[in-house]
Amino acid sequence: MVYGKIAYSQSRQMKNQYLHPIIRIALIHNGKIFLMEKENLEANNRSCLDYPFERHILYKEPIDKAIRKTFQSGDSKADISCNYLFRYIHHSNEIRRLVYFYICNIRNDNLLNKINLNDGKWWTSKQIKENLNTGLFSALFEKEFEFLESTVLMHP
Repeated sequence: MVYGKIAYSQSRQMKNQYLHPIIRIALIHNGKIFLMEKENLEANNRSCLDYPFERHILYKEPIDKAIRKTFQSGDSKADISCNYLFRYIHHSNEIRRLVYFYICNIRNDNLLNKINLNDGKWWTSKQIKENLNTGLFSALFEKEFEFLESTVLMHP
């Protein structure tokens, strides 16, 4: 649960003084990770590939409620269970984030139909490794991929 609050715009002006909690959820299906093009705030709004499901946790919002809201935004109305993997602090020149990282291992094709996955594609580990450190992926994704590759993706 988030205990303090400040306007995001105010916090960005204070450069790294506050921690902003976010949820990030990796969708995994048959050993592949779903990625889509997103605006990369840390790289001057240049596009990058990242997970479609990421959201700030609001003031006094329980994490499980934030996860449900993340999947029920836009066209996605799926009730999906996620597994918590870890949390970490991500520092950039602009902002500090407390990242709660979850995975959703989709084993059922019917569940895929309930999630709006129109604007992206499924990537294999090999495809991702060939494009690491090229600026194609977000910094957060590249950090998390190291862990996924050595754990979750080893046993699809």
